[in-house]
Amino acid sequence: MRILFVLPNVAEIGVKPIGLSLLSAICRDRGYSVDLFDTTFYEFSEIDDFTNNAAVYADKNQSRSVDYEKAGVKKEKVDLRERLHDKLSEYRPDVCAFTVMTSDRDLCGKMSDYIKEYDDGIQIIWGGIYPTSSPEEAISYTSVDHICCYEGVEAFPELLEAIEEGKDTGNIKNIYTKRDGSIIKNEIRPKFMQLDSLPYLDWEIFDKRKFLRPFKGKLIRGGEFMSVVGCPSSCTYCMNNWLNREDRRIRRYSPKRIIEELKYQKEKYDLEFLTFRDDDFLVRPMGELTELAELYKTEIGLPFSMQANSRFVTEEKVEIVKNMGVHSVNIGIESGNEYIRKEVLKRQDSMEEIENAFKWFNAAGIETHSLNMIGLPFETRETIFETIEFIRKIKPTISYVSIFYPFERTELYDLCIEKKWFDPEESRQIDILRFSALKLPGISGEEVEGINKCFSMYVKFPRSLWPLIRRAEKNNKEGKELFKLLSDMYSSNILERTRTFPGEEIHI
Repeated sequence: MRILFVLPNVAEIGVKPIGLSLLSAICRDRGYSVDLFDTTFYEFSEIDDFTNNAAVYADKNQSRSVDYEKAGVKKEKVDLRERLHDKLSEYRPDVCAFTVMTSDRDLCGKMSDYIKEYDDGIQIIWGGIYPTSSPEEAISYTSVDHICCYEGVEAFPELLEAIEEGKDTGNIKNIYTKRDGSIIKNEIRPKFMQLDSLPYLDWEIFDKRKFLRPFKGKLIRGGEFMSVVGCPSSCTYCMNNWLNREDRRIRRYSPKRIIEELKYQKEKYDLEFLTFRDDDFLVRPMGELTELAELYKTEIGLPFSMQANSRFVTEEKVEIVKNMGVHSVNIGIESGNEYIRKEVLKRQDSMEEIENAFKWFNAAGIETHSLNMIGLPFETRETIFETIEFIRKIKPTISYVSIFYPFERTELYDLCIEKKWFDPEESRQIDILRFSALKLPGISGEEVEGINKCFSMYVKFPRSLWPLIRRAEKNNKEGKELFKLLSDMYSSNILERTRTFPGEEIHI
């Protein structure tokens, strides 16, 4: 049987989705033929804006801009329907399997229609976070035959086998399926625990340009891996809280298994950098972390980035990952306002724990990235500046910012609907890096978006420039000219420095 995976991506260039990579590997192990239709390098009329996320970060002065075209990375203008039909004609799949994010649901619907228009007999399966969080809506799309909720490690190959052998698809756990005009909803199976038994991620399926990722103004070859699956936190804005509500067990690959795969991928794809996608790299036991660090330093030796929750950061762990070769660490702060952090977001880490984490990582010479959100429920300009002041205090190397969006199955989604701050029918397009979807009483969406684009300037520039920065927030001629001027100053005085902390006096 021939499986065509479909990746409806327009914003992320150097990312190879882990779930898709794993399912493709599982299919190959079962003897299926696999291929990929990836929209990453296409530009088409079904989407209005093709700005990639790396460019957005550069526009907001959170990273250096890179010349993708110099490396042969350029979007090709295509007729999406025609290009997809060409792929179907060339590959002749039996099944098209979509990876569907909430932000991509309407595009996936159109592409599914194009497939059925070409050949109504091709079975269409949707999997990913959107079918999991909104199964009834996902299965209601006319051209969708089946959806996979939660994990597909066992469910997806079981569904493929049933399709191939003409068996009943209406009794497969984690699967919703259509039959004779009705929808059959099956129960959810337990989490798959034997991670070490899984095949290596299949990166052969991707265009070679998918390995390129920006790094300090240049492009390097990178790979992604998730060594810990699960999160111990219960934040109200994150779907992990809902996904794990009945089973909060955290699953981990063994250190030996991690190193075996990373060594294989490093050598096969000539990698220069690794990104661990774990929600919290440091949640593993100390003995296991020590073993992994020693093996990694000896067998892999690549710089890597990781994410950590400040609750699990200690000076000893910082020293271990420093010796392991960590380049940078992402730590979620979200808000510097105590009420929003504790009562609205239900963050379990304390401000003291965050301060200590940044202090220890900074002292170790490890690049620190603070992850922040603005435009949150109950937000005002004053609460946003509490966040900015706190970031200035803890001195991260880079402060990333996104704008809050209430995703389905989270507590804050229900709150925003109840307060009439959010209408999901008006907010089909999701862009958390640039646009606000809420109508808050304390601050307008336009003001949130203005602070968002100037966020790094407020964090890094001296307060004497804040009046100018505020004028640069405006989306008018003066605001745009001031933003360009300040961005040029930021680039030459901050981004060109290897490590500049906001506590340092910056002379313009």
